[in-house]
Amino acid sequence: MKHPIIPKVTRFLVLFLVLLTASNSNASERDSLNSLLQKVKPASADLAKLQLQIGLTYYFESNTDSAILWFEPSSINAQKLQLSDIYTRAETNLGNCYADKGNNPISLNHYQNALKQAELSGNKKYIANIQKNIGALHLSWKNFKEALNYYNKAEKTAIELKDSNLLADCYNNKGTVYEQLEDYPAALLNYSNALKFYELNQLDDGIAMSSSNLAIVYKLMGNYDKAIIFNEKALAISQKIGDDWMSAAILNNIGNLYGQQSKFLAAKLNCEKALQIARKIDAKEIVVMVYESLAEAAFTANENKLAYNYMKLFVAAKDSFISTQQTQQFKELEVKYDTEKKELDLIAHKEQIKKQQLIILITILLVITILLLAISLYKRYKEKKESEFKKQLQAQEILATQAVFDTEQQERVRIARDLHDSIGQMLSVVKMNLSGLKTGSQIEANQQLVQTEKLVDNTIDEVRQISHNLIPQELNMGLILGLEELAEQLNKSSTLQVKINVVKELQEIKFAKVFELSVYRITQEVLNNMIKHAQASIIEINMQLANNQIVLSITDNGKGFDTSTIEKATGIGWKNIKARV
Repeated sequence: MKHPIIPKVTRFLVLFLVLLTASNSNASERDSLNSLLQKVKPASADLAKLQLQIGLTYYFESNTDSAILWFEPSSINAQKLQLSDIYTRAETNLGNCYADKGNNPISLNHYQNALKQAELSGNKKYIANIQKNIGALHLSWKNFKEALNYYNKAEKTAIELKDSNLLADCYNNKGTVYEQLEDYPAALLNYSNALKFYELNQLDDGIAMSSSNLAIVYKLMGNYDKAIIFNEKALAISQKIGDDWMSAAILNNIGNLYGQQSKFLAAKLNCEKALQIARKIDAKEIVVMVYESLAEAAFTANENKLAYNYMKLFVAAKDSFISTQQTQQFKELEVKYDTEKKELDLIAHKEQIKKQQLIILITILLVITILLLAISLYKRYKEKKESEFKKQLQAQEILATQAVFDTEQQERVRIARDLHDSIGQMLSVVKMNLSGLKTGSQIEANQQLVQTEKLVDNTIDEVRQISHNLIPQELNMGLILGLEELAEQLNKSSTLQVKINVVKELQEIKFAKVFELSVYRITQEVLNNMIKHAQASIIEINMQLANNQIVLSITDNGKGFDTSTIEKATGIGWKNIKARV
């Protein structure tokens, strides 16, 4: 194990924030603050400030659960009253509490809330300290690049503000990142710079933290003597100032150090002390690391059975630390908070009763106003939709008219082409033959008469065919009978079998001639395509009635085709079908 514990920087990095309103808080100070609660107005700036101060008294005693129960209402009230400074401090301290408890996701959420507000108010001091705290969270997640990014931002602000205290904190935090990256010379340099400042200004928290960090780096470099010296220095100071979290962390470091030197009993003694304190303050991340240190020490000392048992405890503690059970624990804290919050709610109860009637009256008026507005908006919406529908209907009628016109024009062009190419050509030949009768012999005249008679017969047949194309004779008895006749003709003329199924309701309807002709031609064109290309033996024509619409379905058992090519088709068949539809 390269690193027995990630140094916790959050608790002392935000001293500026927490010391603005409270310092050396104790139980007697808390009692006096509680007495002031009875005198302040509910939902006021004084109440939010008192809640923050009481929370700080618990926080300095490492009682994070109780601190949370006061920081949360302080944050809520400050946000409602737009108290930027109090809201920022309350959210920052909530982030501190959850970071100490090892619940980093919730901690990050509170830090982000505080950072957003600090940026809005332009308070660079707050911004820098919160950035350091967020950097510490990224460090615990091994996001070293992000951690350095936040620490560099904070360092830049510290230089800009000429704040040596803030700058020293940045040195300490950056040293932690370099330590994790195993750049030990850079880590020692930053930790040493931080320690010099803390000793110069007699800041015990900073001295303890920097000493602990230096001890860890020296241990990693194999210099156990210096590691012991700095660890004992850090432990003495943390015990002096009553910082349980720091004491537990350093005791674990000392235990881990002895474990690596195969001094199992000394390692176990210090780790068990760390474990006792960590459980007392509910520092789950330290519990995880203590079990890991114990497992490593037992393994180094060839106590394999103990090592196995400690490793099992380590895995269980780690799973508990990072699992979704934290969400359930958070909910339990909310329930606990709701219970204790009732004491504060009693203060505002009378005032709320006075406001209830006014709120009810305003609500009723508001509901009536909303209803009237909704009715008005609905009428406007309905009128708008009706207007749009009329416009769409008019547009559709125009398109339908244009389509009919285009189809008629195409049909006229086709008829003209048939007359010109077929009938016109035949009549020209007849005229030429008749002219030849005047000059030729009797025998030639008789032959020309026979040919002319055949041409006249062909012309009559062609005229009949063109007439049939215009209005098929099969439609004289109606659409259904016309389709049945068409199917009968195909059944007689080939091995192909055409079946037609028409529901009874459609057989009783008399359709308009233009409709009958369009449906007949569409069917005729589709059947023609199937005969040419499908290689089918059975074709089925089905006509059904659905929701006042006729559904015409023509299917075959042939080889099929790619329907996506229809839009790209260049033949006149599909174009005629499309025009008739």
